[in-house]
Amino acid sequence: MKMRSTFLACGLAVFAAAPVAARGGDDANTPPKTRSHVPADAVRVPLRIVNGRPVIDARINDAGPYGFVFDTGSPVVFLHGDMARELELAIEGTSMVGAPGGPQTMPVKEHTIDRIRIGPATFQRLPGMSHEDAMMRNALGAERGVIGLPTFADCLVTIDYPAGQLVIARGSLTEGDGSMPYRLDQYDMPTITLDVAGIEIDCHIDSGSMGGITLPARLEEELPLRTPPFVVGRGRTASGAFEIRRATLDGVAAIGPHRLSDPELHFNDMFPHANLGGVVLSQFAVTIDQRAKRIRFSPGVATQEPVRMSGRRPTYGVMLAMGPTGPVPVRGVVPGGIAERAGLRADDVIVAVNGTPVDELDMTARGAAFRAASIRLTVDRGGETHTIEMSHDMK
Repeated sequence: MKMRSTFLACGLAVFAAAPVAARGGDDANTPPKTRSHVPADAVRVPLRIVNGRPVIDARINDAGPYGFVFDTGSPVVFLHGDMARELELAIEGTSMVGAPGGPQTMPVKEHTIDRIRIGPATFQRLPGMSHEDAMMRNALGAERGVIGLPTFADCLVTIDYPAGQLVIARGSLTEGDGSMPYRLDQYDMPTITLDVAGIEIDCHIDSGSMGGITLPARLEEELPLRTPPFVVGRGRTASGAFEIRRATLDGVAAIGPHRLSDPELHFNDMFPHANLGGVVLSQFAVTIDQRAKRIRFSPGVATQEPVRMSGRRPTYGVMLAMGPTGPVPVRGVVPGGIAERAGLRADDVIVAVNGTPVDELDMTARGAAFRAASIRLTVDRGGETHTIEMSHDMK
């Protein structure tokens, strides 16, 4: 088993991993090489948002299509173990990965993926990893894995949130077109300088995060806040759990030329950098050029007529530690999501679903219940029993 410099699926809040030994060095800012075929006309494919994360359909080695989270915080294609077995991917090695906030590590298997097809665009010979972990399965939900940013290393890729589409195109970004430079940090994360009320901090661009602006806890005492921070949930990485606190900035956060007045902020003790997630990114069409290392945020502008989606359904915005048996702990809730507004809290323990004890429900039945348009939960909260009712119609 070898140690490998890899930062896996950072934005999946309950499944974040980072290198045991960070890469660093001059090659840290060299985009990875891949072989791709992108038609002369831009490729536009439907994009749906699930728990704040962009999800696209892709074919892997001609199988599928399958749903994948597109996570700019992941440098590889990451699959759950059962997906790797289903595709009969050869195991080429193993690695140990961990989280930047602590020393714990976990093993992953290494693969090479021959082909990924996204619409008519084809990407070949891509590095992949897989892991057997119930926590990852819960983080991904119905999706089968994560497609990382380096998949699109030699083309332009746009996550067009306003239009509901992913755009893959030839071309480049240049100074003067509204784009700004970014860099790769030692974890291969695209990083910009974020200005928060005059304080500058390195900030990861993390489409896999369901959050907004997340900052290290040390800034709680330095920033002007309209409200004191209070605990709203817990996250989990390979190194353990951590509290998530929320407050409102009394001032402006600037992303290049774009200014956000009095934004909601989240703080945690785990990471030394800032993180820009889906709550903020969803206001933009985000275009990334890895060869030039430039990024452009186009606020509220669709690159084309929106691609019409069929079957897009809302979600409750809850992170669960769901196993095949036993009670179901709530690891976190999406700020402003249905679950939070219904009164569900991080660290609640679900003991019954729609009146049926969870021990009597298998994994299929549990998953189906959380995909339904309404649900009634019985939870244990510090020894007290509470009933939480949620529906997709809740405003």
